[in-house]
Amino acid sequence: MIRTFQNFKSLNSNKISISTTILPYKYQIKNHRLYIRIISTLETLFHLTCMIINPAFLVKEPVLSAILGVIVLHKQIAPIQWCGGALILTSGYLWIRLSNHTPSRKAEPRLEALASTDALLDYYQFWHPPFHVSPDPDAACLSPSHEQALATIRYVIEARLGLVAILGETGVGKTMLIRTCMARMTYPQVKMIYFPHAQISFADILTQACHALDVEPRQTTIAALIRDLQGALIDAYRKERLVALIIDDVHHMPLETMQSLRLLLNLETPKAKLLQLVLCGHPAVEKIWNLADLEPLKQCLMMRVAIEPLTPAESRAYIQQRLSHVTRRLTPVFTDRALKRIVRHTAGIPRTINTVCNNALIEGFAYQHNPVSDAIVKRAMAHLAGLAPSPWLTHSLIFVLGFLAGIGLLAGLMFTPAVQGVALSLLQTLVR
Repeated sequence: MIRTFQNFKSLNSNKISISTTILPYKYQIKNHRLYIRIISTLETLFHLTCMIINPAFLVKEPVLSAILGVIVLHKQIAPIQWCGGALILTSGYLWIRLSNHTPSRKAEPRLEALASTDALLDYYQFWHPPFHVSPDPDAACLSPSHEQALATIRYVIEARLGLVAILGETGVGKTMLIRTCMARMTYPQVKMIYFPHAQISFADILTQACHALDVEPRQTTIAALIRDLQGALIDAYRKERLVALIIDDVHHMPLETMQSLRLLLNLETPKAKLLQLVLCGHPAVEKIWNLADLEPLKQCLMMRVAIEPLTPAESRAYIQQRLSHVTRRLTPVFTDRALKRIVRHTAGIPRTINTVCNNALIEGFAYQHNPVSDAIVKRAMAHLAGLAPSPWLTHSLIFVLGFLAGIGLLAGLMFTPAVQGVALSLLQTLVR
């Protein structure tokens, strides 16, 4: 490329030599100055396109390579003409490429795709939908952060330590972790009592715990409920059974209820806690625990684990693992560019990954894109954001701005020697 650029000034103006990797032999065309000028300009555009676009990309574009590869310049062209022509060519080429690979605004088959679940599964060769947002332990894809949290929960329960906190932002997989833990600890000597929400009174917690242990409360007062629950826990301890109380979304728990949880941790023997307590919620709950009224509860906290968002590599592995549970197809479901966009947009939040991928599959089926392309993923994210996809407006703006910039350079600056000198110096620096 450097040699080609440096040869611009030394080339013969009466002759064209075609010698590219596509056509290794040489031709000589004489006369027809206008024709020579056209050929010369087109070849300069080819050289700049090679500098802007990866050569490997040109190999995949046989039409562009065939048209531009046979047009080779051996005539001096001003740098400003070079830049202006390249802007026109590049903007037009991008407009054509994007228009061909993005669904038209007029076509909206999304409703038909939503009404054809079986057809969608057949189209992608799926056994069942791979990106359900419901916490299914059979489809659990646990990251190292999740595995650490799961091991911590099991250790606290089996060692009868009392209280453990699992903290994480919305959508990182706290509920999935709880369901997975419950599915893996289904042996007879373990009893899990799960509360999917924390908007509950302390009396209700005691009542449901008694019912889960097959105890019918004789009275509804707090003291009577605690006494009944303690008797059931002592009986379970004698039978070497473990009892764990798991509360999700603890950051929504009323302050009065949270203060009363300390009473459950007082149910113990000289050697161990009778009831293990697992609290899951947002990291903001720690600000609540720092209140003076909750200091006794915070002091009982034996272990704290934070679930982190997935890394980009873990996000890609998460998508591939979810797909591997529902299909054995050898071809990819998403293109590499589509996966990169999903990973970048979802920021490692599993619930967001599921939502984006699910909508992208619907869009891909609606527009018959298999594998799902980057343009389809972009369209699905626009639907999720409540934006109407308008690819033609974007592509037209690219073309118009690039075309006007190229015309401006060609018409206004091609006869300015000072500007040509500056442009030539910049191009030489870029090439080197």
